[in-house]
Amino acid sequence: MPWPPSDEQIEAVTAYLKTAFPGFQVNKKYEDSDMTYHFRLVQKGERKHELVVGRVIFDDHTSEEITGLLKLHEVAKKLRQTGPQPFRLLPELSE
Repeated sequence: MPWPPSDEQIEAVTAYLKTAFPGFQVNKKYEDSDMTYHFRLVQKGERKHELVVGRVIFDDHTSEEITGLLKLHEVAKKLRQTGPQPFRLLPELSE
C-alpha cells in the first residue's frame, strides 16, 4: 500500500475503536515527524486512551488485515490497561 494510508485503512482502525469503546469520540491526527497516526479516545473532553499506528502497519496490510490485527492482539484490552499512555501497534505484532 502506498503512503498515506487509504481512507478504508483509517476507517478500519476508527470502526474497531468505536465498537470497543462505545460513547467515546475518536480523534485522528497524523504526526509527520515519525509518520504515525494517533487515534485518541476522548470522553467528556478528556483523553482516556491513545493508539499509535505507524506507517509500516498501513504499508503492509489491507484494511481487513488491520482489523484482524487489532482483534488478534486484543488492542482494546491493552488500551484499557495502559490508560491515557499511548499504546503503539508495533510491526512485530503484525507478523
